[in-house]
Amino acid sequence: MSSRDNARELLAQDLTPVPVAFRDKKPTVAGWQTYTHERVTAELDVLFPEGHKQNVGVLLGAASGGIVDIDLDWLLAGQLAPLFLPATRVFGRAGAPGSHYLYFVDGDVASTKLSPPRKPPDGFKPDLLEVRSDRLQTVWPGSTHTSGEMIEWADADVPITRIHADELVAFVAQLAVATWLAYVWGEGSRDELCAALAGGLLRDGASEADVTHFLEAVMTVAKDEEARDRLKKVGRIVADLADGNDKKHYGWPKVSELLGANERDWIRKHLRSICSSPTSGACAAGSDSTVVTEMLEKLAVIKHGSQTYILYPELDVVLSQLDAPRRRFDLVRAPELVTLYANRRVAIPGRNGPQLVDPVKLFLEHPDRKTYHGIVFAPDGRCPDGYLNLWQGFMVEPKPGDCSLYLAHIRNNIAAGNVEHGNWIIGWMADAVQNPSVKPGTALILRGGRGTGKGMMVKWFGRLFGQHFLPISKPGLVTGRFTGHLADASIVFADEAFFAGNKAEEAALKALITEDFHMIEYKNKDAVTVRNLVRLIAASNHDWVVPAGLDERRFAVFDVADHKQQDHAYFGAIERQMAGEGLAALLHHLKSVDLKMVDIRKAPNTAALAENKLLTASPLVKWWHNALHEGQLVPTMYGPEPVVRTGEVWGAFKEYAKGIPHCPAKESVVIFGNEFRKVCPKVIRTRHRFGGEPVPVYKFPPLRECVTDFTNLTGIPVDRLESEDGGVIEWGVPPEY
Repeated sequence: MSSRDNARELLAQDLTPVPVAFRDKKPTVAGWQTYTHERVTAELDVLFPEGHKQNVGVLLGAASGGIVDIDLDWLLAGQLAPLFLPATRVFGRAGAPGSHYLYFVDGDVASTKLSPPRKPPDGFKPDLLEVRSDRLQTVWPGSTHTSGEMIEWADADVPITRIHADELVAFVAQLAVATWLAYVWGEGSRDELCAALAGGLLRDGASEADVTHFLEAVMTVAKDEEARDRLKKVGRIVADLADGNDKKHYGWPKVSELLGANERDWIRKHLRSICSSPTSGACAAGSDSTVVTEMLEKLAVIKHGSQTYILYPELDVVLSQLDAPRRRFDLVRAPELVTLYANRRVAIPGRNGPQLVDPVKLFLEHPDRKTYHGIVFAPDGRCPDGYLNLWQGFMVEPKPGDCSLYLAHIRNNIAAGNVEHGNWIIGWMADAVQNPSVKPGTALILRGGRGTGKGMMVKWFGRLFGQHFLPISKPGLVTGRFTGHLADASIVFADEAFFAGNKAEEAALKALITEDFHMIEYKNKDAVTVRNLVRLIAASNHDWVVPAGLDERRFAVFDVADHKQQDHAYFGAIERQMAGEGLAALLHHLKSVDLKMVDIRKAPNTAALAENKLLTASPLVKWWHNALHEGQLVPTMYGPEPVVRTGEVWGAFKEYAKGIPHCPAKESVVIFGNEFRKVCPKVIRTRHRFGGEPVPVYKFPPLRECVTDFTNLTGIPVDRLESEDGGVIEWGVPPEY
């Protein structure tokens, strides 16, 4: 192949060729270090004239895609290289076969000459090997060496391996030390040197496998016939060190005694990678040099309940919002992780050269692996040693700015212009920001039509919490069995997640709002107890949103005004403000709110809350509320303090409740009586004559007293106490409609 054809082929491979004199190593053009692929392509005919006999070099480093040449100057280095360097494309010549190893390198690699720790004897080159990179060139196969030998590929079909810079530098350093030790191996007591090197490396943190491989490679090339017996002692040294039998000849002081302090320091310096890297030793084709580092950064081993798992964080594509990604933590077993990483392998030393192994084992055995005794959620930073704190902080830093449109929307629409309600809502939000580690025991419930701005208001507030904002649309995600996603939730937004009417969910919902701790359970995992710092916001266009009890203190229910419903210009202006400086300004504003202005532990007694109480109430409460409104239970009930047979009263209720299943009060007069006296505490059960024998009766107080007592007990108002002429309506007188 002519030099021009060779150069043209190199250009097609995105390599940058330069002209070199025949049987020489020096380029023939000035400034060749600055040549680029584009320039050589344009000047190809000038640089490589047709029929001109010359060599071809390749610019190394960035000029040719990061290619690096490991030039093995000593023959011993060439013999050891297959045991330490990743398999790749290799070239050389008859007098120095396999003396150049090529790699594409990710990261910066400086050109370096690795010289022995003392001057070698005559006949040996001054450098053991050389790392050749940027601003250097190497004479390419197809050229002629200064000796007259052809430079040829060992196997042109083998691809050039890609490797990370740090990994390549470590492998080259190990090869350099092995080359020197193979040279000096017969200078003194080989048995003592083997034991001293093994002890020193083991003390520095190298594994038994790495030490064995390294020493075996050295002794094999040094043709040590007793290598096998010496290697057996490595295992005994490991056992001695583990038992505390710290013999002086097991370590670097003995190496210094045998080889000198200078050589000891040189060896130890270049073998640091054996003692620190999870993939120390040799590599191989197909090795993924980054996978263990990636696992160390991403994964952790964690104790969860009675079991131990690997903590695997990943994006929760279901619960994430487009600009507020939410991660989740999966707890996986080692076999599951092995499957996940089955297509990624790491090379470690083997007796016959590098071998590819599963990276999970390397990760699990690595001394820098993160290990936790459990998880906690502690926004206040009070995390016990050895535990993983799930709190990630707020999504933005507080900064003065303008969020006035958003705050006005809360006051004018969410609170419907009620100043007291607006202060309470903003105070509740401010407390969540200022005291994320303390629950108020109340939930914010927004009731209103579609397009009134409920979701928009919650969305921007939730984004302050980033990872800790959890929007859901199914009640089971809050009240169901598997609640691992709640472990690090601060704000849970239940949008149209209907909770009312489901008794099974009611207890779980109320516990979520008020209890300080809750059980977190991942599927097929032990349930564990963690701090419950969830603050619930629910929004719906249904009348009945939450199961509000008669003595309700958890739910702050507000009717959202509809005068800006579907006003796209109005909401667009708010969105633009919040997408700019508004979010950071909102956090700044909420941090400055005086929390003494409202009592957020006490939900306001709003009309919306009263309606939800009535919708949640038992059939008896609803029946009694209706009777108070109508001013009559039975046709015979009239006057200021009427007396009615108990059977008539119970019969009226049973008629009202006849279509209602599972109603104990209609099945038992005793249960009815007990429940009835709770909502009408001043009613008197006595006996009364109606022209014959005395019969059981209820003697009712005046209607106004009954209404007042009912409202005080339940917080549910009763309409129309006065007649149109201003008088008080009495029993038996229906209201005017």
